[in-house]
Amino acid sequence: MLVVAVCTKKEYMTVALPEVCFTDSQWHCVDIVHTAGRRYFGQTVLSIYTDGCLYKTAQLRFPSLTEPYTYCGIGSAGHRTSTTVVTPTPQSAETVMVSRGSLARSLSFPAALAAPTLAPEAIVNTIPAGTQDAEWGSPTSLEGQLGDVSVFHEALQPPQLRVLHAAGPNNVLCIKPDGELWDLSYKLLLHYTPRACNNHMCLDLSPKHLYDGRLTGHSTINWDVKDGLGCVGGMAALLPLLEQVVTGGEEREASAESTELVGPELTARQNIPGMQLPLGKSSGNARSPWRVPSVSPAGVFPP
Repeated sequence: MLVVAVCTKKEYMTVALPEVCFTDSQWHCVDIVHTAGRRYFGQTVLSIYTDGCLYKTAQLRFPSLTEPYTYCGIGSAGHRTSTTVVTPTPQSAETVMVSRGSLARSLSFPAALAAPTLAPEAIVNTIPAGTQDAEWGSPTSLEGQLGDVSVFHEALQPPQLRVLHAAGPNNVLCIKPDGELWDLSYKLLLHYTPRACNNHMCLDLSPKHLYDGRLTGHSTINWDVKDGLGCVGGMAALLPLLEQVVTGGEEREASAESTELVGPELTARQNIPGMQLPLGKSSGNARSPWRVPSVSPAGVFPP
C-alpha cells in the first residue's frame, strides 16, 4: 500500500492509497505532485498518480523549503526523524474550539472555490509527531526494484505525467535532446538511473549535476539487444560471426557424408589426422572441404 507522509515538528500527516494494487514483477510509474496554493491562505494540494492516471487528491501540508536540505533518502529507511513524543495536555474549551477549526482544512474558503477534480478527496490522518512508529511500524528499506528517480522543482501537469508513463522504464531524460521529454529536463532538480551507477555512486543526470548519490543496495541493468550489439561493433562485427557459424555447419554436414562413403569400420579410430579430398566437388570450392580420416594401406588391402 502506498502512503505519502509529511512530518513536521508537531504532527505526522499521512495519505494512504489502499485501492491501488501494485503487481509483482511489473513496472509501475508513481508520481507524487505537491502543488502550492496560489492564494495567500490557499492550502497545498497533494496529487497521487499511478501509471499516468490520477487516483487521489488531498489538501496535505507541505514542509517549508526555506531551509537547506541536509539529508535525502530514496527507497531507504533513512535517519530517524528528530522529533519527540508530544504528550497531550488538558485544554480549555476555547483552545479546543480553535484546534478544531484549524483541522477543518477542507472547509477553508480558498479550497471551497477551487476547481473540482476527477479524483476523490482523500482523508488526511494526523497523529502526534514521534508516535509514527507505533502506528506504522519501524521504517524499513524498499523491498523491490527501483528504476529511474526524478525530482522536479516545479509541479508537472497531467499531460506531462502521461508522457512520462508512456516513455517506459528505460527512459533517460537528459540525454535525448530531440525527444518529447527534453523540455522537462530544465525542471529537474535531480535524476538518478541504474545505468549511471558505478562503485556505489549514482551520478546526478540533471543539467546542473549537483547532487550525486550513494547507492547502498545492488544495481541490476538490463540492456536491449540493439544496445548490446552496438557495444561490440554493430552489424559489421556480427556478419562475420554469422558467416563462421554457417561455414561450420556445412563442414560438419560434409564430414558426416564422407564418413558414410568410406565406411564406419575405417573411421572407428579416434584422434587420427585427416586429409582433404574433393570427392566430386570442384577444386575451386575451398570454403567447405570434405574431410576423410587417413588410414594405413594395411587397413585397405588385405594380406
